[in-house]
Amino acid sequence: MRQIILILIILFKITFSFGQEEKLNLDWVKLDSIAYNNILRVIRDPSLLKNKDKFVRSIIPFHIRETKDLGFGLTYIECAQYGGYVTASIKILSFENEIIQYEISYSDKDYKIIESIFKKNNVLKKKTSHGTDKCKPHTFCFQNHVLFDKFKGNVSKELGKINLNINTINSDSQYYYNYLINPINSYIFGTFCSDGDFELEGRKAINHFISKNDFTTIKEIIKGYNPEGRIYAVEALLNFVKEGKTTLTKEEKFAIQKIIALKIPIRICYGCIISQSTAKELLAFKIDFREKKRVIKKENNTHKEQKTPKKKD
Repeated sequence: MRQIILILIILFKITFSFGQEEKLNLDWVKLDSIAYNNILRVIRDPSLLKNKDKFVRSIIPFHIRETKDLGFGLTYIECAQYGGYVTASIKILSFENEIIQYEISYSDKDYKIIESIFKKNNVLKKKTSHGTDKCKPHTFCFQNHVLFDKFKGNVSKELGKINLNINTINSDSQYYYNYLINPINSYIFGTFCSDGDFELEGRKAINHFISKNDFTTIKEIIKGYNPEGRIYAVEALLNFVKEGKTTLTKEEKFAIQKIIALKIPIRICYGCIISQSTAKELLAFKIDFREKKRVIKKENNTHKEQKTPKKKD
């Protein structure tokens, strides 16, 4: 406590440059110090990972921005911890009520304050990366690989196993591929959102593969772990089929039908209104494989009577 008080007194005299010079408010910095220490206590207590609610309640103060059912037993929670100057952005994935992944991150500007608070404490400074995964800058991250693999197994049983070797595609494609399949990425389905011509990140990601006619990778994304990512991929794939650029295997048709049947809320935005829909509402009108088969069967019966070649599905 004595050390923290000393550091806070020093910080009160430090001048930072955030566009213009200003002195930090002691009371606000004290709130940042308390909040950051709270985060450190939470991530150093592995017992909290065993219970989603206990983990969430341990983050003080805690403000939920979004809670979402991702299907297959996975829940996404997006929240924030507000200090004085500093805001911690927190993303959490829970599976079977356990925390299987989290990312706790700070902006570059906020992290300058964090570094100043603990600049004389080497132990705390080393805690800027946490867990076994490579973290983004100024981020604590964690993933329980055993439970995450169990979740992926649940998805694979329904939609098929991903066979793509990510090392066979270039770095840009790797980035967009991971963006579309990773469940910890929360984004919106649509084209443009807000008053300006702001292209949604998910649309930008799928357009990367569409521009390359890379339907092979898109066929892998439909088996991914992000609901919105799957919708982007199915929509693109069905357009490829309509244009005659690719065909679908029996397994791929089955996976698409499964995705359309999932009752998972999908966030959508067209224009400036954000709302929710389902895969069925967004995609079912695109193609009906069963109807197509009935039409082909009827046409083949006609061809049989006329002794002309049959059509294939």
